Amino acid sequence: MQTDTVLLVLIIIGLFGTIYFLNKKLSELQNQKTDQSSLSSPNPSPETSAQNQPQDSSGQTANVKIYLIAIGDNGASGEQIGCGDSVIAVTRQVPQTQAVLRAALNELLNLKSKDYGQSGLVNSLYQSNLKLDDVYITGGKATVKISGNLSLAGVCDNPRVGAQLNNTVLQFPTVKESEIFINGKPLSDILSGKGQ
Repeated sequence: MQTDTVLLVLIIIGLFGTIYFLNKKLSELQNQKTDQSSLSSPNPSPETSAQNQPQDSSGQTANVKIYLIAIGDNGASGEQIGCGDSVIAVTRQVPQTQAVLRAALNELLNLKSKDYGQSGLVNSLYQSNLKLDDVYITGGKATVKISGNLSLAGVCDNPRVGAQLNNTVLQFPTVKESEIFINGKPLSDILSGKGQ
């Protein structure tokens, strides 16, 4: 009789131990699944509407690229553009946002120094006073509306400015083409002399 009681107690202890172990494993798997889903969630769409999207106030950041110019690089470090220069991507951290295209353009337009630190890269927009008014994507085409004063310091600035703006817009896989307007005029017309 005593052996039966001991055996029953051992079975009950084993059963509770198994239930505890299974609950713990289930909890770990659920936490792991939550972590993986947050890691594997698709990248946010660069812009889902023309409206400003709220930024995350949690202190988290996102990486975006802005494009700068390597003067006289002849395509050695990046895509070759006019005047023997190259356009080069630089990663910048911005507050976490769904509006990553808007954030990237604001980073570029708010950069007011000619030289980018000690990198040797140049910002051809540094003398311009431009503000992003609107940006939206429809069917893979990004439409960007900018206002302000575009300052060009010679014929070589035209391809540099065009490359900086267009490459910054086209960095996102959901954007297949860009249409940029400054004060209502197409950037391509301004840079080719038609929009003067």
